[in-house]
Amino acid sequence: MAPSSYGDIHASDNTIIHLGDNYNTLESEAIKADTARLVTADERDEREAILKWIHPDPHWTIHDRKHSDQGSCDWLLQSPNFVKWSESETATTFWLRGKMGFGKSHLTHAVIERTCSQHAVAYFYCNESIGLNDMLRTILKQLVSVRASSPLPAVIVETFKKKQDQRPPNRTECVTLMNTCTTGLSSTEIAIDALDECPANARDELMHTLITWMQRNPS
Repeated sequence: MAPSSYGDIHASDNTIIHLGDNYNTLESEAIKADTARLVTADERDEREAILKWIHPDPHWTIHDRKHSDQGSCDWLLQSPNFVKWSESETATTFWLRGKMGFGKSHLTHAVIERTCSQHAVAYFYCNESIGLNDMLRTILKQLVSVRASSPLPAVIVETFKKKQDQRPPNRTECVTLMNTCTTGLSSTEIAIDALDECPANARDELMHTLITWMQRNPS
């Protein structure tokens, strides 16, 4: 309908301008949203690349196969020694020994599941074919990604970008990064299963490394 007066025309012009401003605003917000999605996608891709650089294998596959029937491990989880250890505010070690086939891996799985909801947890299921560096890289990968919704620690990103040859972190780098990445965590637990299946030299070095790490991270 044609405007009936100058006032109507003026009002109509203002309306058009107003709609135009809204369009520009919406367009700007859409661009910002697209940019944010691109940044998020880039950050996600970088995160995945860094985690694969630390260690390419998914650590949870073996863990998922070790589950036990609900309640079958309660005898351990409710035992005084375990409760005392789990409630300790200082760095302590909980040892579980048993014969082959006793079910230690299932118990380890239960301990991990119990503690992961309360603390930062990293774990490793040993076997005779895995070397020390693979163990440390797997543990490091879990520690740096413990907060799935948070960015990776800056030191990890910086180390990754400085590695022009993209070689994975060596033992020394793993230990250094483990110390740095757990500094801000209130409590961290590392579970190692089937330690007796490690080659003797790797087992000794792993224990020395973890004990040293515990001494530097007393919580």
